[in-house]
Amino acid sequence: MEEILKQILSEVQGLSKRIDKLEDSMTIVKDDVTDMKSDVTILKSDVTDLKSDVTILKSDVSSFKSDVTDLKSNMAATKDDIIAIKSDMATKTQQNENTGFIQALISRTDIIDAKLDGLAVNTASKEAVAKIDAKLNVLNDRLFNQEADIQLLKRAQ
Repeated sequence: MEEILKQILSEVQGLSKRIDKLEDSMTIVKDDVTDMKSDVTILKSDVTDLKSDVTILKSDVSSFKSDVTDLKSNMAATKDDIIAIKSDMATKTQQNENTGFIQALISRTDIIDAKLDGLAVNTASKEAVAKIDAKLNVLNDRLFNQEADIQLLKRAQ
């Protein structure tokens, strides 16, 4: 009988050690889950910031498109003005007077060309939007994977 009690005591002590190891493992898992939740929160914040940046960039691109449309209509009006001036240059006196107009129009055209060149540089914003969209996709994939890992850890508990 005493021997059976010793065996039972020995097995209870072994079970107690196993339970202690399991508790330690659970603590580690809980810490890991907490760290992953923190990472997910940070990623969500980053995604929100990137979405805000994309919205701003889309607004800027829209504004640039509007500016380009305005510049194109100004260019068309300028070309129409040049054509009208050329047709009106029948006499010498009108030629002298029209020379000033033409120089002003050329200057205006140069300014518009410079603005178009500036806008051409800004069209690189489309590439920036594409890069940000790609980064958003990567962050979303990471977020999805981490949430899946959290779900697996929760199921494991």
